[in-house]
Amino acid sequence: MTASFRRLVPAGGECGAREALAGWRDELLGDRQRPRGPRLALNMVASVDGRVAIGGRSAPLSGPPDRELFHELRAQADAVMVGAGTVRIERYGPIIRDADVRERRRAAGLREQPLAVIASRSLDLPADLPLLADPDSHIVVLGPGPPRSTARWRPSPSSVARTLPTVSPSCSRTTTSASSCAKADRR
Repeated sequence: MTASFRRLVPAGGECGAREALAGWRDELLGDRQRPRGPRLALNMVASVDGRVAIGGRSAPLSGPPDRELFHELRAQADAVMVGAGTVRIERYGPIIRDADVRERRRAAGLREQPLAVIASRSLDLPADLPLLADPDSHIVVLGPGPPRSTARWRPSPSSVARTLPTVSPSCSRTTTSASSCAKADRR
């Protein structure tokens, strides 16, 4: 079932998530095309009282339109960043599960799987996590230092673990993690 969205900019009628995001990667700005540079989309759901999870999961807060938009954004993304707590609780597997969507990504010149970027303070990830076991997934784990223990998870050849310098909350430059991801993705 296709959910109904109303695209506000540029103005448009009702459409599904795929149509609402059409051209997201290379939209026009006035009469000239924006450079095909980095894009950032934030997608989350929250309750009226500000909760982002019920019982540790976000799914109970979302409905079909939310999930359709969530999956379509992932279908167009170069990378998907997620917190380690979410990865552990929701037992993350491959970012794109649908074979037709992987084919559509390949036809658009993208990898079948977007880069999975996991942000973690501890690098404490279960070794049996489906995402880490998936040979087709490309993974970058970002953390403040070396893992406290390597007994649970060791990076596989298709993943890269990066140690980032601690960044002050008042620091206005946020390129450290973005450049780490870009360097890892070129490998």
